[in-house]
Amino acid sequence: MLRITMTSSLLAFGLIAWSTYAPAQTVRIDQLAHEAALNEAKQRRQAFEEHGVVPKVPRSLSENPDDPEYVFGGYSRIATEDEAREAMLHSREPIAELDDDYDRSQDQDLGVFINGEGEMWHWRPRDRKRTIAEAKAALGLSADAQESPAEFGTGFDDPADAGWESRSSKLQVTKKEAIIGNTDSRSIRSADSGHCMNCSPWRMIGALEPNGQSTNSPNARCTATKIGPRHLLTAGHCVHTGGSGGALVTRDWWGGQDGMNFYANGGDASPNGIRDIEWYWIHPNWMSSGQYNRDYAVLMLYDSASTVGLGWFGYKVDWTLANTSAWNFGYPAWGNTCANSNWANNSCRNSMWGMSAKITRTTSRMAYYKHDTQGGHSGSAIYQYNGGNRKIVAIHKGAYNGIENRGVKITNEVFDNISAVKAAWPSNFD
Repeated sequence: MLRITMTSSLLAFGLIAWSTYAPAQTVRIDQLAHEAALNEAKQRRQAFEEHGVVPKVPRSLSENPDDPEYVFGGYSRIATEDEAREAMLHSREPIAELDDDYDRSQDQDLGVFINGEGEMWHWRPRDRKRTIAEAKAALGLSADAQESPAEFGTGFDDPADAGWESRSSKLQVTKKEAIIGNTDSRSIRSADSGHCMNCSPWRMIGALEPNGQSTNSPNARCTATKIGPRHLLTAGHCVHTGGSGGALVTRDWWGGQDGMNFYANGGDASPNGIRDIEWYWIHPNWMSSGQYNRDYAVLMLYDSASTVGLGWFGYKVDWTLANTSAWNFGYPAWGNTCANSNWANNSCRNSMWGMSAKITRTTSRMAYYKHDTQGGHSGSAIYQYNGGNRKIVAIHKGAYNGIENRGVKITNEVFDNISAVKAAWPSNFD
């Protein structure tokens, strides 16, 4: 069932008056709306735990409080930062894996939605194929489409990024497991290096930070890329520890985060504002068993004109990726060093780093590539660039075997799931 409703709380709080191209004047863009939503969720949880009252379907998921397509799944634990760190480390273990098609729950759930209170709702459409077909139609796609609409581009591409600047790479001295061949070839994207972080495309690539992190303390844990008016794409392990007994990892999104400019020049570490996450959509197989090739998630931001105005990347199915070039940008976490950094000790300074490299090979559900990545790049996009049009072809998962890194490929199933979530939760400002 497609939900097309006006987010009245946002209008009531007056959160739509924000310039598309200027830096955010309010650091936490959705704070009031987020606090109101969490208060309602806490009340539902209290009624359930103290009196056994099963919650009605929240209005932010469906207009029908008794919608049979949403089944209450209880409450998830909220992960500690230590648990979240362990999940990310495990995701980068360079172990051999079978690229199987084993699927435990796809026939039942089209995903699980969790909010910041840990309230879980299983999405179970009565007619799965019809739901996906309707979603594609709502997005203007044909029933067999394998490519999303072109990137929505308000504003302009970063004028400092007209060409790829080359720097001589120095020997990398940090963790080797994700730096290919001991040479770090990444370059920074920061106002400190002359890039416009309020411009397309950098404002669409953001860091996932611990929930409530101060703007004076950028602390990237993962990366998420905007793929719709209010939608982000990332790795499942960035927001849920995975498997039976797993826990939700609550995060905020800092589009175009710029730690280098903050530390070097006293600039804004969150030049496009900090945005709260309203709902986390997580693949059911990642939640139930930590299935490695279903390690992806779609996150819903609160709806506002400013969020829509940031623009977004496209995504597509491409079965001819082997030996093609693609881009990746992500946010190396604290403790990592970047060989091309001008900062003392080569600190990455919690800014955006990336490069173009080859996708070496693919399997049915995974892509393997030569991009240099580190902890914090998890969830970032492997994307193709063609004249301003950016299309994601894989979601970065982590290291693999020392000569390749790997990510979850955009397959037909991944494409359809992303499209279904986007269509079911559209924006009123698009």
